[in-house]
Amino acid sequence: MFKKVKLAALLLLALPVCPLPGHAAAPPQLVANSNSYPASSYVIKEGRVYCKIETLSSMMGALNSWVFKERQSASFITHFSAKGDSDEFYTWFAHSDKVEIRSVIDGKENVKNLSMDHQTIVSQDGELFIPLRDAVQALGKTITWDRKSNRIVVTGKIAY
Repeated sequence: MFKKVKLAALLLLALPVCPLPGHAAAPPQLVANSNSYPASSYVIKEGRVYCKIETLSSMMGALNSWVFKERQSASFITHFSAKGDSDEFYTWFAHSDKVEIRSVIDGKENVKNLSMDHQTIVSQDGELFIPLRDAVQALGKTITWDRKSNRIVVTGKIAY
């Protein structure tokens, strides 16, 4: 009898230990200026939220027709002059922590570069994703995280 119990114990120890299936944490709710954005509008990588340029521009109140995408960068218009000309662009670059702010004031072009805390990421299909917190802060807007309600809240729109 002892040999059977010992054999059974050894067999149990030899079995691979597999974690029990648990419940995956629900993705955070993303709210910007009272508008909710579905989980499909962003990705989470290493605990950071990244979004496409279209999502970011929508959060800021820009039209998607003001978004420009190239293979290695994505931009959108953030300001129009009194004449109606676009005179300020924010551009994010692939695999970079650089944000370029290009503006035209009195016919003179100015370029300012900011560094974000995190680099942009590129999906397998070539889509550029921007670190949300860094981008919102670069635009001079507010972003908060409420752990208790699992909500990310972005406030502030671009005034055109």
